[in-house]
Amino acid sequence: MTAEDRYKNFVILHFEKDNRFAVVPSNWLSSDSTECAWPGRKVKNPLDLQCDPFSLPDKNFKYYKVKVHKSYDDYDKAVRKSEDLRTKHDVDTTDTDASPHTVNQPPPPPIIPVPESSAFGG
Repeated sequence: MTAEDRYKNFVILHFEKDNRFAVVPSNWLSSDSTECAWPGRKVKNPLDLQCDPFSLPDKNFKYYKVKVHKSYDDYDKAVRKSEDLRTKHDVDTTDTDASPHTVNQPPPPPIIPVPESSAFGG
């Protein structure tokens, strides 16, 4: 059974390494739901892909470790729920256990991951 068979159209993910949440099509998940395909910088209109439940990863996608929180049929509902989850997570997170760019700052755009060689010490 594939990830898209187990989940509804969209899933809320937590990218633990970068401490970020995102909503993506369930078919971007690996078969064991521990990794997610994510559009690389060469992908045009990545947000259009992210909102489309039928979009498929291609060779320009990279895979990242994730934790799946919940799935939804509707993208907008999933986004609203992910914002609630992000807010709760930010309240529960202390300065010592969060990445420096996630504490008391609005979340970055959900489609662009932080490069490992960033100024944030990644």
